Amino acid sequence: MITKRVLDALEIHEGIASILKQRTVKSDWKTFTRTVFNLIAKYINQNVTRTVVENPYLLQEHLLFGEQKFEMLLSELKLDNSHDLVEYLKALEPNKPFNWVSGKTLQSYWSGGSPKELKLNVLLTFLAVPIQEWDEWKYGEAIIIPNENVSKPNNLTESYFNFSKSKTVKDHFLKCISKYYLGSYFLYYLKSDKHGKVVKAPFIIYEDEEGEILFRTINEGQRYISYPAQKMANALCFMGKNLDWEEINEMHLINIGMETNPEVLFGVSITMSKYGGFPMALKNILIRQSQDIHFLDEVKEKEFYIDHTVENEQDALVLNYFKKHESQIMFAEFGCSLADFKETLGNL
Repeated sequence: MITKRVLDALEIHEGIASILKQRTVKSDWKTFTRTVFNLIAKYINQNVTRTVVENPYLLQEHLLFGEQKFEMLLSELKLDNSHDLVEYLKALEPNKPFNWVSGKTLQSYWSGGSPKELKLNVLLTFLAVPIQEWDEWKYGEAIIIPNENVSKPNNLTESYFNFSKSKTVKDHFLKCISKYYLGSYFLYYLKSDKHGKVVKAPFIIYEDEEGEILFRTINEGQRYISYPAQKMANALCFMGKNLDWEEINEMHLINIGMETNPEVLFGVSITMSKYGGFPMALKNILIRQSQDIHFLDEVKEKEFYIDHTVENEQDALVLNYFKKHESQIMFAEFGCSLADFKETLGNL
């Protein structure tokens, strides 16, 4: 759900309050009609349009709508680039601003609706919140989940990820993870041995006694536990330590959005192949089973052939996904000369 801080800031905004005085005597936003929310949305859209014209990077970095919509707008409006789109916005009549947010969408927020991240960015732009404070406004305070007794790997250094173990400086991205993403998942990925097998392994995201977010898993018979999680752009970043083979560690990057009831997550694991020692990246799918971090404690990993039929619905969905999407595994070859590189390309 949207944070109370954002809702309160909108409710006490002087510009919006001025409009409401002329249109309604009600003060409870939950009782406002769609017409009233349409007026509020129009005012927000006018202000956001002006802000975007003055700060084109909001468009260029796709902070208010995604790249796909950006390209679609350029096509629909027959424009070439972000500069042209800014000029288009500049030429709009004040009474007909660009529709950054609708009255219907705004009304849903006062009925318990959960906003998409880019819509939240629109509201924070309207409220003139500095970008470096956006995460704080979006995620609010964390809910502390019961502690886990599994210890972290030894010999951690703060410089490894440049993080601090202090709860007081844990950023709001990780607070969001603590609040919504802890629990028991099944991790799926396509094996790199070219036999067409998909691995299904328990993958637990939990919070330890010190408030650090970790994962633990059993992966192809080997136990992994992570160093404390870190934010990397909008991804959750784990460095996993292999407890059975000291030289084989791996990194997990899990893409995080604004979903407050995550059931399916996508990510990439980066590790070394067992055969040849090549660096490789594997597409990961995580499907949540429970918020209970002990739910899969006694569950062992499984393997499926990608072209086999399975009864479990979740397993079947994953196998179908891997069949339809190419490039699930990427390898990095050894270094070579330019001549050798050209030779590998043949006549291409």
